[in-house]
Amino acid sequence: MKYLKTYEDYFDDVLDVVSEYKKTSHKVDFVGAIDYVLNHCTEFLNNPILITRGIDTFHDYFVGDPTEVKRKSIGTKNFYTLIMDNHPNWKGFPKRSKSFICTLGKTHMGGTSDYIVIPEDNSIFGVCPSSDIYLSFNISVSQFTSSIGDFYKNFYGYMRNEKNKYKTIKKVLDDDDYNKFKKQINQLNKHLSTIDREEILHIMNQHWLSSNFISMMKDAKYKDNIWNDDLFRLITKKFSPTTITSNDQTFELLEYKDLKNADRSIENIDGRREIWTESPCLFVKINSWKNVRQELNDFLREVKKARY
Repeated sequence: MKYLKTYEDYFDDVLDVVSEYKKTSHKVDFVGAIDYVLNHCTEFLNNPILITRGIDTFHDYFVGDPTEVKRKSIGTKNFYTLIMDNHPNWKGFPKRSKSFICTLGKTHMGGTSDYIVIPEDNSIFGVCPSSDIYLSFNISVSQFTSSIGDFYKNFYGYMRNEKNKYKTIKKVLDDDDYNKFKKQINQLNKHLSTIDREEILHIMNQHWLSSNFISMMKDAKYKDNIWNDDLFRLITKKFSPTTITSNDQTFELLEYKDLKNADRSIENIDGRREIWTESPCLFVKINSWKNVRQELNDFLREVKKARY
């Protein structure tokens, strides 16, 4: 039942995201799709690059603007999205919470329909070093982010029950507001120095935490057996865009035209890379793409004839 509940919670999160995106999208017909490409997507028209996304909807064509929705991480706590949206290390990257998450290449991401994604001109993309954000850092992202929240809760539970301290502090770590999250982590960092290293390890051993998180805490700086490090720095370092993964790749910030040059020969990911953009996009169901492609090719031939 535990795993069924976990799956149900995850599926509900997926449906919530899809529902929010639908609110900011509008359906277009075949002619509207062609007009949209001709008026807003000339970079794609002249240099088509395959970008796809699986979406649980039945429309053949629709236009969406991701900046009108604030999306949260699915299946885990939202901490890494807060960091990627706000930390100076990620300056210039599209905000994950305000972006369409897509795949560079052909994929099926869990929806009942696969769509060709056509971004508007001058779009900017964050490019993961792997086929999924969860595989793009040298940690288990889902387990590590869950451990951040669990350790916070366990620490203050221990301090309240064993030390009779910090009874007014909420045991829930905010995963919706970056400034509140940072403030809580910095507060925790200060309170870690009120107990010794053995007690910190004892708190971690009371409940399951990811091996990556435990290693980070064990390897942190201690002075005379007392915490002497910066927890926020340690956490954000784990989610750095310059992290070199096991396949020797890092995150990239690319314009649309440069996506074609992104390295897709990465071992075991079948040439796919997760990408994200804040750009409005046209979505065309793959089953309907043949007709759109033919119409666009006919248009380009007519333009070429008129020039010569």
